[in-house]
Amino acid sequence: MYSISNGASTLIAQKQSPIEYLTYYDCLSDAYIRGYNSVMELGPTQVNEKKLLITFNCEENHGISS
Repeated sequence: MYSISNGASTLIAQKQSPIEYLTYYDCLSDAYIRGYNSVMELGPTQVNEKKLLITFNCEENHGISS
């Protein structure tokens, strides 16, 4: 199982997805969709003024999940 976590630093708000994915591909493709949606929500003014960058990691979960 994989889950999305934020990248190295956080500019606006740290978000960790509680969703678990069966494959790395599923995690990665959903992370890109969520990133794109976040950019669209922020809009060009905020993104341009603050030079925002969205980063993420798909990390493999080890152990038992609840």
